[in-house]
Amino acid sequence: MPADVRGLPITVANEKALSTYERAVSGYLAQKPDAMDLLDEALAADPEFVMAHCLKAYMLKMAYDPAFLPAARDSVKAATKAAVGATDRERRHAAAANLIVEQQTAEALQALDGIAIDYPTDLMNLKLTQFCHFWRGDAANMRDVVGRALHAWDQDMPGYGFVLGLLSFGFEEGGDYVAAERVGREAIELNPEDSWAVHAVAHTIEMEGRHVDGIDWLKRTEPGWLENNNFRFHLWWHRSLYHLEQDEIDEVFDLYDTRIRGDKTDFATDIANGSALLWRLYLRDINVGDRWGELGERAEAHARDAANSFFNTNYMMALLATDRSEAAEILLTAMREESVRNDPISARAVDAGVAVSEGLRAYYHGDYAGAVDFMLPVRYDQYLFGGSHAQRDVFDQTLVLAAIRSGRDALARALVTERETRHRQVPAAWKAEAGMAVN
Repeated sequence: MPADVRGLPITVANEKALSTYERAVSGYLAQKPDAMDLLDEALAADPEFVMAHCLKAYMLKMAYDPAFLPAARDSVKAATKAAVGATDRERRHAAAANLIVEQQTAEALQALDGIAIDYPTDLMNLKLTQFCHFWRGDAANMRDVVGRALHAWDQDMPGYGFVLGLLSFGFEEGGDYVAAERVGREAIELNPEDSWAVHAVAHTIEMEGRHVDGIDWLKRTEPGWLENNNFRFHLWWHRSLYHLEQDEIDEVFDLYDTRIRGDKTDFATDIANGSALLWRLYLRDINVGDRWGELGERAEAHARDAANSFFNTNYMMALLATDRSEAAEILLTAMREESVRNDPISARAVDAGVAVSEGLRAYYHGDYAGAVDFMLPVRYDQYLFGGSHAQRDVFDQTLVLAAIRSGRDALARALVTERETRHRQVPAAWKAEAGMAVN
């Protein structure tokens, strides 16, 4: 029976389909723009290629765009049909793909974790499973799904560098910054094109407040990820945060205009990059000109999606900043309806997203006390709707400033001190407004 490059049996009709699929998996791991095209090429060579159908379904669903849902379901249907008589791993992937596409998140993660335990060298599955835990806010399992697989890997196996990149990000989100940076840098030495490892180290540097180091890191590694898919926009977004903390606003706007939103794409992650950066600038009373306009238009088009609470909160920023109050209400209604349809953990995540979105709306309209009342109670539930610590920090920034401007002086001082303890910068103007000493 044919096997993949790591020795796992795989049901495939010919070598062309298999080799093309292997390139697609590597492209998926490395965030390459041609990964989906390669999957289609593999399926043209073998229309009943189970794993290619599964990966296509996973990728379409994880784009978090309802427009891709029919195609994702078609891929699941094809995978399920082709999996009859296939290997145990392939049958389990076909079932897991169906669970993911139908948004049965808890069951899907149980299935994927099981595959990772029984087939620890299934590299695509390790990446996918970590990503699903990421959107569940489960930092421990982001780390441990990789840690549980390490016994089956060694540095001579194809893709080992990618495994280290995954482990690095798991360490970072779990708060082990020393291990995260060490492992992430090792991953880049093995594979300079591992943008997930670059990303993990960038997160680590940010969490430690080393902004100059972060700028240098992303500039030095850029040749390895410059040809990425839209993930390169997210890495430039991280670089913009370093410049923002250095008060290098011209650099921030240059990155925004030429890199982050140089291509006015409609992908959820790209809209979130733009919205989250402009909202940070708004919190600092920095005029962003007409940059909100196109984001507001795109966010309005997604107001009924409700598929991901993290993205919804970022859509809310753009809707507020462009005075799309009706669309903002549609978004909140869609989120509330989504909460009712979900399992308890997912419902709690959506409810946190609703509260944060309400808090953002209250803040934007000058109801700072209302913003605190919405956001403070769910502050430690925000992780449930995914996104990284760095991405969710914009909500904490909003809460800090809302506490200051609502006259909640004790809370404001407490939140400012807490941020500084965690190496999160607080603008001098905010501290002055809170009546605190400015260093």
